[in-house]
Amino acid sequence: MTHDQIRGVLQGVLREMGVQEPQIHLERPRDPSHGDVATNVAMTLASTLRRPPRAIAQEIQERIPADTPGIAAVEVAGPGFLNFRLTTSAVGEVVGRILNEGKEFGRSETGAGRRVMVEFVSANPTGLLHLGHGRQAALGDAICSLLEWTGWQVHREFYYNDAGRQIERLALSVRARYLQELGEDAPVPEDGYHGSTVTEIAREFLAAQGDRWKDDPEGEGLEAMRRVAVERLRQEQDRDLNGFRVHFDEYYLESSLYDEGRVDDTVRRLRETGLVFEHEGAVWLRTSEFGDQKDRVMIKSDGSATYFLPDVAYHVTKWERGYHQAINVQGADHHGTVARVRAGLQALGLPEEYPEYVLHQMVTVEQGGQEVKFSKRAGDYLTLRDLVEEVGVDVTRYFFLMRKPEAHLVFDLDWARDQSDKNPVYKAQYAHARVCSILRRAGEGAAGGEVAPGDVDHAAGTGDDAGTAPGDLPWEGADLALLAEDSERELIQTLGEFPALVERAAAARAPHLVCDYLEQTAGQVNAWYHAGNPTRNPELAVLHPDPALRRARLALTAAIRTVLASALGVLGIHAPERMERSSDETPGAPRTEPTDGVPAAEGGPDTATPSPAEAGLDYRAAGVDLDRAERAKEGIRGLVEATRDRFTLSGLGSFGGLYAVPDDVQRPVLVSSADGVGTKLKLAFLTGVHDSVGQDLVNHCVNDILVQGARPLFFLDYLATGEMEEGVVEGVVAGIARACRQNGCALLGGETAQMPDFYAEGEYDLAGFIVGIVGRDQLLDGSRVRSGDVLVGIGSSGLHTNGYTLARRIVFDRAGLGVEDPFPELDDSVGSVLLRVHRSYLPALAPEVEEGTLHALAHITGGGISGNLPRVLPAGVGARIDTGSWEIPPVFQVLERLGGVARDEMFRVFNMGVGMIAITAAEEAEALVERLRDRGEVAWILGETTGTGAVELNR
Repeated sequence: MTHDQIRGVLQGVLREMGVQEPQIHLERPRDPSHGDVATNVAMTLASTLRRPPRAIAQEIQERIPADTPGIAAVEVAGPGFLNFRLTTSAVGEVVGRILNEGKEFGRSETGAGRRVMVEFVSANPTGLLHLGHGRQAALGDAICSLLEWTGWQVHREFYYNDAGRQIERLALSVRARYLQELGEDAPVPEDGYHGSTVTEIAREFLAAQGDRWKDDPEGEGLEAMRRVAVERLRQEQDRDLNGFRVHFDEYYLESSLYDEGRVDDTVRRLRETGLVFEHEGAVWLRTSEFGDQKDRVMIKSDGSATYFLPDVAYHVTKWERGYHQAINVQGADHHGTVARVRAGLQALGLPEEYPEYVLHQMVTVEQGGQEVKFSKRAGDYLTLRDLVEEVGVDVTRYFFLMRKPEAHLVFDLDWARDQSDKNPVYKAQYAHARVCSILRRAGEGAAGGEVAPGDVDHAAGTGDDAGTAPGDLPWEGADLALLAEDSERELIQTLGEFPALVERAAAARAPHLVCDYLEQTAGQVNAWYHAGNPTRNPELAVLHPDPALRRARLALTAAIRTVLASALGVLGIHAPERMERSSDETPGAPRTEPTDGVPAAEGGPDTATPSPAEAGLDYRAAGVDLDRAERAKEGIRGLVEATRDRFTLSGLGSFGGLYAVPDDVQRPVLVSSADGVGTKLKLAFLTGVHDSVGQDLVNHCVNDILVQGARPLFFLDYLATGEMEEGVVEGVVAGIARACRQNGCALLGGETAQMPDFYAEGEYDLAGFIVGIVGRDQLLDGSRVRSGDVLVGIGSSGLHTNGYTLARRIVFDRAGLGVEDPFPELDDSVGSVLLRVHRSYLPALAPEVEEGTLHALAHITGGGISGNLPRVLPAGVGARIDTGSWEIPPVFQVLERLGGVARDEMFRVFNMGVGMIAITAAEEAEALVERLRDRGEVAWILGETTGTGAVELNR
């Protein structure tokens, strides 16, 4: 069932409720336990319908027919969220849609065939393309691709600045080299071009023309050198762009603007507006009338035009050629031209925001931690050709695209050369090659090599697969409702998000979103692939002995292949069907030919074994089974890999985790924290539910660094147990990995220890270590807190990870309840209530932290409000809390009553429903509460800071 179908159901219900044109936003919940699709539409309609959001949500829930196809359940959560749980068959329909649509899956008609011009690269023909040009080429080409995928008629244009002072400097540089070849002492101008390419042009010119231009009083030879140099460098640039898979529909010459009189015509038209004036011999335009910082010179006192004038004339041609939607992809050094060009165009009557600009930051290349700057070809800069020759087109394009344009890009050569799945390009390509391998093993017969960018007929399995008629496809007639495993559902939903992802990336001109999607999807594919290893989990294998299940999983495999190939194709990157690996593979890296569905050989005949009394002791006999430990580690490999991001440099099994410091933070500060889950683990032992404590661990640590303004980078876990139980270890790590993915941090690995004489049977201990990053100017250290600031409380999800020693004594010893018994006054079991996951506040508070609207944050853990809030208050500042400002959740009220616990003690031990406190200026508080509630949070004003130096809870 698609989002559009759910939106249609909601629109019908809301029309019945009197809302004629509802704006419905649907999203996939970060936490899978909240369902498959969520919407906050009830909260957005609260002011329109003048009712509480939760009441609106409950009415919507009641009006949706229980037998609506594809919807298994609709639940109301929090202050008014609606969570939809889909039937297994509805989730499986996504796979059918992908297979039916093939290469068209993800395409739309949003652009409705409208024309758009994208101008990019536009390099001066004065040298080879540098790295900034390369980033711009990849970025512009990918934006064009995204627009084409969404139904726009795209025109790619390259604007050659073949006139002006830079071209003069080029000609003078060639002449200097020409004269040097003739033995003359002729230095290259200080501001000239010094690369070997200029020398080559001079030599070729000498070979063709001889020494006839040794003396050139009229400048004819210099003009000839100019023409030859420009033509030669244009050819060199075209060669590099073609090799980089970038092609243009038109090359527009700046010189033609002068030759055709367009510059003069633009001056005439601007003069007619009355906005042109002369000052100190120069001709100016009053661009300040249109928001520019100051007026601009069009024609200098020597009669030559500034860059501004031909730029305005050029954009007038874009408009007159019918491109009323134009996008300029340029370097950030063009930032100053945006306002003046738009002002010049507005003076001529063009729209205020014409053209649209996408500006990108510079690129630096590092090797071994040191910057690489110079190229023999270019002289004083690295060229695009240098980089492509070093790491290849696919890697270069991906690395140029994987950061948002406005972020400075550090191109790490060591990382780019890595041919394991540590490299995000290869990670995605390996995932594609793996599923292709599975399909070959299934006899699908896919032949013909890799899928080229933009050509995914073959990948879809619906086109010209060699030797395979449509009716022979091994997933033909598959019952997609059999795809019921959690990992399958999660993966299918990610695949189903591809069309919306393409729409979003196209609208935002943000190809890096496709890179993020590829990394996430490849991680899930790799985890799914490893989980289906038949030697460990035969029931999860793709090539299952049950024909029906095998067909369904092969259908999913083919759908994965389609989406991965399409996503890579959008970026102009190949989707290989096979990937060769060197003999010295990186430990833990994927193999070229996976073994899914090929059963491992059974053991041979039984052999006689000596009795324990006769046999010598080994580690296994002493209580530590190393083989079992290795199997457990292998079982979590895919879970760990699924959390990797572009900064992860090491794989599972290395002695230390390696992580590159992100380059998008100014004056970075690393923030670390360590914690454990505490005696909440006893609940995991009792219930056999082990993934939730893994989530608890990560979320607790994420919250601890969030209060200092940091976003998480990576996480390490420590799991110690008496006996290595594979299912238990995998369950714990599955929860850790899930929380890492939800919080956007990499699970680098950690330590797993067997200590049979230390832990009781069936028990283990769990701890974690996290590292995050924050810019020094964004650091939250409490220094901004002042008396009179307002405290905003944000609701907890339960006990979180504190107070369990007391809670267990109350529930199990005092009340005599078991984990399966109903929890008093709550519609859930004791085990479920007490195992509710310690929630992460990162999604709710990240926008506020990034915008700098908060003065401090306090994570309310062990010690309650009075024990944690003082940790973020400066000396002399206290707080006054009104405990009547929120309703204490029932779980705490029941514990207080059953245990006869004093209210003061409850507040000292538990969070009492307040999981995080945000401190902000008084004038910002109400708006903060509203924003948090719009995000589905339970939030309220619970007090203010004071000058008393003490935290007071008024009860």
